Amino acid sequence: MILDQPKNVYYKLPSLRYDTRTGPYYICPLTLATACIQRKRGDYMRWVLGNYIEEKKQREDRKR
Repeated sequence: MILDQPKNVYYKLPSLRYDTRTGPYYICPLTLATACIQRKRGDYMRWVLGNYIEEKKQREDRKR
């Protein structure tokens, strides 16, 4: 949980963090679950995961 950055969008929410060259990157499972319920799409989580994977591939391609 991010407790030392009150302006962070995930302040006081459980989140996953990984560091990149451009800085930390956060993912909050709680907001993903809430969005999944609100959107009422059967493939929302798969769509989100696909976007994360595609973004990672693009970052790796830029490194080369």
